[in-house]
Amino acid sequence: MKRSHIFAGIMLLLVFFPWTVSAQGRHPGPGRSSSYLPPGSISLERLDLTEEQRAAVERIEKAYNDQIIGLQGRLMSKRLELQAVLRDPEADEHTIRARAREVFDLQDECRHMAMDYYFEIRGVLTSQQLGNWCTPTDWCFPWNRRK
Repeated sequence: MKRSHIFAGIMLLLVFFPWTVSAQGRHPGPGRSSSYLPPGSISLERLDLTEEQRAAVERIEKAYNDQIIGLQGRLMSKRLELQAVLRDPEADEHTIRARAREVFDLQDECRHMAMDYYFEIRGVLTSQQLGNWCTPTDWCFPWNRRK
């Protein structure tokens, strides 16, 4: 098999991988919780939300998921570009730094998007719920809190 065919196959797999990860869903499900929640904290799914709160959270999560999927794809693509220029003996420092800056900028955009998500969720919760809520620590992929 030609090297170019193998490389193309790997690239396709890596480009579509973020969509398969995001299709797994965000919630651990009833009775299952994350293994890294700090003592005394409660995941969003276990906060006894009212129906209105639940609907608002679902709307916020859907909007966030719709936005983050495209960002994940762009981030993966830029990471692959950076990896390619790092391995290229002809690439100069300026080119490598430019590619790295693109990756860093997308990571920052991801963090800002996650903070916007958390601020929206905060607006839905009561003071007591907010005091018990534990946010996930993985900025761009909050659904990874599943175990």
